[in-house]
Amino acid sequence: MKIFISYSTNDEKIVRELEKYIPKEMVEAWIDHKKVSGGDSLSRVIKKGIKNSDIYFIFISQNSLNSEWVDKEIKWAMKKEEKLKYEFIVPVLLDKDVLPIWTKRYKKLKDRK
Repeated sequence: MKIFISYSTNDEKIVRELEKYIPKEMVEAWIDHKKVSGGDSLSRVIKKGIKNSDIYFIFISQNSLNSEWVDKEIKWAMKKEEKLKYEFIVPVLLDKDVLPIWTKRYKKLKDRK
């Protein structure tokens, strides 16, 4: 199984800690610090990572809601999910105070647990 991990770089410390609990023998995680190299086109590499993933984890925080890149990634993931016809996007809540903003901004995902 391949998962794409989306987050704000301001949340990198906690995301890297949580990444340690992903069973490497069962799951291949796409995360920017491992998959993006110098000189890469971010849009191209990220879109390819989302395209090749089975699941998309979005770490939700005030930081991620303020990130233009995270917003782009979510929109690309939502397009893929529409084509797949199954729940591809899995929200991971880091900051419960931003839940009202999240549900208002991403209405299609507001009922995800």
